[in-house]
Amino acid sequence: MDKRAAQWTADSGDEAGAAGWLSASAAAATLGVSQRTIRRAIARGDLPAAKRAGVYRIAPADLERYRTRGRVADLPRLIPFPDREAPVAPHPPRPLTPLIGREREVAAVGDLVRRDGVRLVTLVGPGGVGKTRLALRVAEQAAAEFPEGIWFVALAPVRDPILVVATVVRTLGVVERADRPAVETLTAVLRDRRLLLVLDNFEHLLAAAPLVAELLAACPKLVVLVTSRSRLNLSGEHGYSVPPLALPHRPPQGAGPSFSVETIGDAAAVRLFVARAQAVDAAFGLTAENAAAVAALCSIVDGLPLAIELAAARTRLFAPAALLARMGRRLPLLTGGPRDQPTRLRT
Repeated sequence: MDKRAAQWTADSGDEAGAAGWLSASAAAATLGVSQRTIRRAIARGDLPAAKRAGVYRIAPADLERYRTRGRVADLPRLIPFPDREAPVAPHPPRPLTPLIGREREVAAVGDLVRRDGVRLVTLVGPGGVGKTRLALRVAEQAAAEFPEGIWFVALAPVRDPILVVATVVRTLGVVERADRPAVETLTAVLRDRRLLLVLDNFEHLLAAAPLVAELLAACPKLVVLVTSRSRLNLSGEHGYSVPPLALPHRPPQGAGPSFSVETIGDAAAVRLFVARAQAVDAAFGLTAENAAAVAALCSIVDGLPLAIELAAARTRLFAPAALLARMGRRLPLLTGGPRDQPTRLRT
C-alpha cells in the first residue's frame, strides 16, 4: 500500500489538487461551505467524485455545475407568491363571525390604502374597539390591488421589540441567512413586490417603529397597515381613529317617544348585540319589552364591540333588563369570552 495514501483522508490530498482535481477540503473552501456539506452532496449523487487511496477527486467543472445548480442563491428564498392570474387563497385569518356596522370605516380606510402616495396607515383606538376586524376587512377588499399578496403578522404575543423583524420573517416564510441581518434579508425579498403587510397590535412594540420606516424606504411597492392604540409617529404615516359603534339616536325632547324598536334596531351597536345574542340563544329577538335595556347596555359600554359581544353572550343567563341591573360595576362582569380568542379578547 502506498505509504502516502495512508496519510490522506477524504478531506485532504494535495496531489489531487496538483493533478487538476480538488479534494473535499479544497472544494469546501472554494464554495465557502463545510466539508460535511461536500461529503453529503457526494453521497446523494449531487456532486460527482471519484475516490482514490481514500481521497475524493472532484473535477472543477463538476464543482462549478454543482455550485450553480444546487447551492442556495444569493437572495433568500420565500414561499412562492401566487401568480397574478391565479386565484389567491387569503393569508390573513378569516373571522368566524360577520363584521357589523363598519361600512363607513371600511370605505374610508380602503380609500387610504389604495391612494397613490400613501404607504403607511395606522388604525388607532382603544382596546376592544375593533381595529383588527376593520383591518382584516379592508385587507380582504383590497386584495385585487396587491397581486403578490396580503400578509398578516400578529404581534400581540411578541414581547420584545427586537423580535418584530424575526416575527415578520417567519410569517412571510423567508429563509434567514446567518451572514446578513434579518432586516436586510427581509428587504431583499420585499424590495420589488407589490403587497400589503398588516402589522396587528403594535402598541407595545413602538420601539420597533423605525423598522417599518426602513422597510418602506427600501421597498417602494410595499404598503403597511398597522393596528395600534398609539400612532407610530413616522414620516408619511396616515392615522385613522377607529370610533365605537353607533348607538341609538335619541330624538329631541317633545318629538315623540324617546325610542322605538325600529330606531333602536337600526343602530350598529344594537345590531351587533342582537347578532351575538342570537348566537347563544337562537330565540332571542329585539322586542318592545327588551329594546330599551339593550340600548342601555350598548350605551353603558360606550359602544365598544368587544364589550357588546361579551354582554350579549350573557343573555343565555340573564334577560337584558336583569343584565343591565347587574352591570352597575360595568366591565368587571364582562368576562368569559370565546376560548379560541386570545386573553385580551376574552374580558
